[in-house]
Amino acid sequence: MRQIIIITAGLFLAATAAQAEAVFPTGLSDKYADEKPDKALQRTCVDQYMVNKATNSNDGMLWQQKGGGGYYAECKKRIAPPSTKRLKAKK
Repeated sequence: MRQIIIITAGLFLAATAAQAEAVFPTGLSDKYADEKPDKALQRTCVDQYMVNKATNSNDGMLWQQKGGGGYYAECKKRIAPPSTKRLKAKK
């Protein structure tokens, strides 16, 4: 029983060590220039996610994770244009 636990722990550590830091796109892909901005953002992020997934470079993140977060949420934070909402002036 102890051997099984040690082997399982070793495999887990090896698997987590093999994961590379996640790579995110730096801007919207020109391939989606004709799309609406939110759709272009989603498709750009999914393209990079799939490339990362093929090389085990998503840092253990799923596309969307339970409880919030995930690759897509992080990707949106990094490449989404600044909000165009106007701030209300304080009196």
